[in-house]
Amino acid sequence: MSSRAIRILGLDPGLQHTGWGLIETDGYRLRFVAEGVVSTSARDALGDRLLILHQGLAEAFANLQPDEAAVENTYVARNPESALKLGQARGVVMLAPRLAGLPVAEYGAMEVKRAVVGNGHAAKEQVQAMVRHLLPGVAFRRADAADALAIAICHAHHRQTKKMLAGAFSSQAAKLGDSENATKPAFSSQAAKLGDSENATKPAFSSQAAELGDSENATKPAFSSQAAELGDSENAIKPAFSSQAAKLGDSENATKPAFSSQAAKLGDSENAIKQGPKDVLLRAAAAKRL
Repeated sequence: MSSRAIRILGLDPGLQHTGWGLIETDGYRLRFVAEGVVSTSARDALGDRLLILHQGLAEAFANLQPDEAAVENTYVARNPESALKLGQARGVVMLAPRLAGLPVAEYGAMEVKRAVVGNGHAAKEQVQAMVRHLLPGVAFRRADAADALAIAICHAHHRQTKKMLAGAFSSQAAKLGDSENATKPAFSSQAAKLGDSENATKPAFSSQAAELGDSENATKPAFSSQAAELGDSENAIKPAFSSQAAKLGDSENATKPAFSSQAAKLGDSENAIKQGPKDVLLRAAAAKRL
């Protein structure tokens, strides 16, 4: 059963021309609905132009009944005066859908191009070609409307991805019957085996700790298999645990990174942690034993 189609209105801000494009999506398919441009004249006062822009968008919202809106971010302009005017126009474009009660998302130009074309540096012609491909039967009179449709497509893609991630129920949590934590993406199969749903959501849960039944330390990423063999869950989390010390059963010194394999062979755990030439260590440890 398909979900209800959502209407998304893309908006490409501009003081002279603000493009808008409306699409519908059910999460799997895109459908073109309408497009247009709200234009103002440079002969009019700035306040009047902003009013015309707001009124045109408000009329579009009333007629088209969109569910969500998406606006393109603007970063550059030819000169400071143009940047200021563009910023004022964009403020109106951002405010209009909010006054209509619509949630508004924002996307940068490169992000829109990546979502539509797959290349953040794609040319406008490539974007328009992909818009025509993704929305069969689309016809736009100005490039501003094409850009607005691209923004709407970008939002549709991001919206679906977020929805899928948010609703991704963990198979491990499902096995535990734990619906509260089941939505957490890093649920651990090892914790699932322990029946520990609280720690199971931690991504670095250790299979060694799971085998020990130690769910508290099991979440620590550097849990040592050697310590696990010793049954020492406290020191087992130390990353430099030595396999030689593990063989000696010496969990205290085993965590020291310079443990010497030669001293280990001699059974001398105290000197085994001292660094130095092999023959020196061997002679020192042998003398100590005598």
